[in-house]
Amino acid sequence: MMFNINNSENEIPSDATINDTNSGMGRSVSSARFQIAKVSNNNTNTENSLGKAISIPNSLSQTVGRTSISNTTNIKILVGDDANESGSTSSVLPRTTDINTNCTSTEDENKEICSYDTIDALPHVDHYRNLFSITSPEPKSRPTLEALHETASASGRFRLGSTIDLNSELLSTLTPQIDQLSQLDVRPKIDVVKFGWIIGVFIRCVLNIFGVMLFLRLSWVTGQAGLGLAAIIVLTSTAVTVLTGLSMSAICTNGEVKGGGTYYLISRSLGPEFGGAIGLVFSFANAVAAAMYTIGFAETIRDLLKENNVKILGTVADGESVNIVRIIGVITITIILGIALIGMRGETVVQIILLIALSASLLNFFIGSLLPVTEYKRRHGFEGYSWKVIKENFGPRFANGESFQHVFGVFFPSVTGILAGANISGNLKNPSKAIPLGTNAAIVLTSSVYFIFCIISGCTTRRDVTLDYYERSNGSVIQIINCSSNTDDLDCKSGLIYNYQTMRMISAFGPIITAGIFAATLSSALASLVGAPKIFQAVCRDMIFPSLKYFSAGSGKSDEPHRAYFLTYFIAVLFTAIGQLNHVAPIISNFFLMTYALVNYSCFDASLAKASGWRPAFRYYNKWLALVGALLCVGIMFIINWYTALITLVISGGIFLYVRTTKPEVNWGSSVEAHTYRRALDATLKLEGVQEHVKNFRPQMLVLTGNPVARPALVDLGSLVSHGYSLMICGHVILDDPLVNIKISDQKENGEAWLKKRNAKAFYQTIIAPTIRHGTIALLQCVGVGKMRPNVVFLGFKNDWLTKPQSTVDYFNILHDALDLNYGVGILRLQSGLDFTDFFGQDLPGDQDDDDDNEDSVDEEKPEEFVSSSPLRRNSKCSQPRQSNVGMLKNTILNKGALITMNVFHSKHSLSTIIDVWWLFDDGGLTLLLPYLLRRRKRWRHSQFRIFSCVSGENVDAEKQHLAMASLLKKFRINYTDLHVLHGLNKTPNEHESERFNQILQTWNQNEDKYRITDSEYEANKEKMRRGLKLHEYLLEYSSKSTLIVLTLPIPRKQLISAGLYLAYLDAISYNLPPVLFLRGNQKNVLTYYS
Repeated sequence: MMFNINNSENEIPSDATINDTNSGMGRSVSSARFQIAKVSNNNTNTENSLGKAISIPNSLSQTVGRTSISNTTNIKILVGDDANESGSTSSVLPRTTDINTNCTSTEDENKEICSYDTIDALPHVDHYRNLFSITSPEPKSRPTLEALHETASASGRFRLGSTIDLNSELLSTLTPQIDQLSQLDVRPKIDVVKFGWIIGVFIRCVLNIFGVMLFLRLSWVTGQAGLGLAAIIVLTSTAVTVLTGLSMSAICTNGEVKGGGTYYLISRSLGPEFGGAIGLVFSFANAVAAAMYTIGFAETIRDLLKENNVKILGTVADGESVNIVRIIGVITITIILGIALIGMRGETVVQIILLIALSASLLNFFIGSLLPVTEYKRRHGFEGYSWKVIKENFGPRFANGESFQHVFGVFFPSVTGILAGANISGNLKNPSKAIPLGTNAAIVLTSSVYFIFCIISGCTTRRDVTLDYYERSNGSVIQIINCSSNTDDLDCKSGLIYNYQTMRMISAFGPIITAGIFAATLSSALASLVGAPKIFQAVCRDMIFPSLKYFSAGSGKSDEPHRAYFLTYFIAVLFTAIGQLNHVAPIISNFFLMTYALVNYSCFDASLAKASGWRPAFRYYNKWLALVGALLCVGIMFIINWYTALITLVISGGIFLYVRTTKPEVNWGSSVEAHTYRRALDATLKLEGVQEHVKNFRPQMLVLTGNPVARPALVDLGSLVSHGYSLMICGHVILDDPLVNIKISDQKENGEAWLKKRNAKAFYQTIIAPTIRHGTIALLQCVGVGKMRPNVVFLGFKNDWLTKPQSTVDYFNILHDALDLNYGVGILRLQSGLDFTDFFGQDLPGDQDDDDDNEDSVDEEKPEEFVSSSPLRRNSKCSQPRQSNVGMLKNTILNKGALITMNVFHSKHSLSTIIDVWWLFDDGGLTLLLPYLLRRRKRWRHSQFRIFSCVSGENVDAEKQHLAMASLLKKFRINYTDLHVLHGLNKTPNEHESERFNQILQTWNQNEDKYRITDSEYEANKEKMRRGLKLHEYLLEYSSKSTLIVLTLPIPRKQLISAGLYLAYLDAISYNLPPVLFLRGNQKNVLTYYS
């Protein structure tokens, strides 16, 4: 740290002065002072001085020895009130400069105090937070570049927000003034319950993964698919979860994770389109999963009721009754909702109790498989570990119409609980650490248990056995049913396929397995019912779907999403009413697989984009493995059920397209944006190596609009020609001395916003220059990159050329500059003028009347689309000028004519639209190509397209030229309505044209002598002027009713024609006509008739 405070200009006012000043206002940032205490080299006083001056963190003090400190001249930095040293923490830094000058002596003669001003801040985490995450009444921010760079305005806009403490995380905090703070949307402090990785992630994932499938369907899957194929199903599902877990770990450790879990990860990685689709789909899938687990619980209760002959509504429970499952399921899901509404703390206590019961049941099953075989177990197919059973059960044997796809679809939801911890990311102390650690540990544990239990059931129990008899309860009477005479009775069959309670049968003590089923189903249902609302709340709060804003509200200190809880409950009840586990399970498999596929793709896409912001702390991932995981998920979707996979894709795609169409105002820095930049860069570099060809010519335009708000017609015409197919850049030269003031402030942002609202696909480039010509030359030479550089320059006709001779000369020289740089040139003239600067203020204000978009327009007869896109609108209830989506009105209200002029190329046109092209000279074809491109736009597609040419000879010459032009246009494959070749261009114009032209010249010559048109110059260009006047007669005769006239621009010959005479020439040609576009190519072909 280098200090130079020897100059007297750096002297600081006395403490009394500062305190007097601070008594009336908040302390200014510019007066935040570092007090520097010089510590003497005298070793006898060093220890005492250091005892007062040094306050170093323990970690730092271990690396800085006491001897090294005592042998170095040090400076002490004190922060806080100048007169109160003890109220601040200080630190010692090695002195690197002489600070003896301007130092104040203190009572300690070995110490001197110096001061200097600064508003710089040390790095702090709050400076990098999202602006919209501010919850403190005094948000922290670093000083702006303007505040640091300027000297006069810094103290007026900032004040010191907190004491500077070198030993704390924050050195200097700058806060907006209190009047600005009152405008901030400050959220109240929320007391959110926070968990670590074990309780918050690991336990939740384990409980959610060990769901109903483990106890009720794993043995059934083994029986149907066989031991070998069941192991493949388990391992394939494990591969999906492992790859997804690795990808999720990489994404989680690439920054701070907030509430929303999987939705947050995908939306911040792939953008709101993918995030919005998955947010809704995954929330729905979790709600359906809660129903699935509840059905599993209800089935177990039903079987217990059947075994114990319990009557429901006077009838003994039937083992196949769906209605009993529905009744028990609805009651259960209601109780689970009540537990969830208690809050996260109460829900966590319940989860821990359920984990204990679940662990006991798993241990009970393993012990039961090792115990001797009882008669009851043998009768139901349990043989103990047997090689014979292994050989019988190894291959698949699908029964009752089952298939591999359906069996896989039934099993896969059992491993879908890996996101249970991520779903409550907003309730984790450190999500970036907890989610990877807890999720991956849970995957390893649960996958191992699933695989081991699959092997145990397949090695010990036969898949299909026939019972000799079974007991059936009929009221208080127990009937013994002989199975030898009832072979079709499913109750006479047992084994892996037919007995869903196989694990209970194998276990050492059946009731413990029942408790485990209760724990697994209830914990999974509870986790799903808690996770779905939190994800849905996060989706709603991001305002991707504004109509769902109602569900974004939180309740209580913990911000619980009670509204979303009840919506999830309603969905879960609907699916619980299905009442059959095997029908519900495949429904959610595809939704979970789609989510997993996008998690993997998010990791792959972010890695492939190589954005600077992709820096995950978790290193054990690979982008190609992530891609394999994504493809594997999609493949499994179609293996399970191809038409449900298509339905899932259609639903997700529909939501994706909806979000893309609505374009929510969010900016999350997704990998999609990184790819967009990379593709654009790669394409630009690749284009640099492509040799230009006339067939691929595109008019890339630099439109000299100045402030685009003031010249909407020029912007609209350029946009019609280039819209989405070629480059368009709006250039704005701001007059100022760039050596004194080079700041553009917010002009560029406001200009870009206006172009976007005008639907003009154009870039906006501002430049500061002392003159218009200097700025334009800079734009002509430097704007664009590579082959993406303008080749045509558009500008407006200078209507005030007669009264401003110097600016007219600059305008004329700009045309020469463009031609010298091999540009095509276009000049647009409207009789009422293009420049509406006088109607607006100088600046581009923000559009602050978005809420008034539906108010009446000046022109009530205009269609709604035209009015909403019109550049100027006013409040029909108030005559006061106000801000509009174009600019600020200047003490006037535009009349209807001005509004029409502004939108002459913006509104819809009727079939009577006429485009006249006067192709007078062969300029390479640009004069013909641009009107053709204009006709490709929807608004001009049905316009009449008339082409004119002129010859100086007689009618015979005109006929020859007509045939030649017709043949050329046919080869160019350009359709036209009429083709006219006029003759007699060299004839004498009428007296009215000549008189008006002479009056123009006389008016111009009233300027200073250096601008006057000499007689020799006029004589040298006399014939050219006469042809121009005659051309104007033809234009009045043939094109006075046209919508747009495109006319070949005459080239201004250097040294032969001056600015005044050339502008008079163009004025005479285009006077009193519809919009005229003078256009001139650079004499290189832009049209070809070769294929």
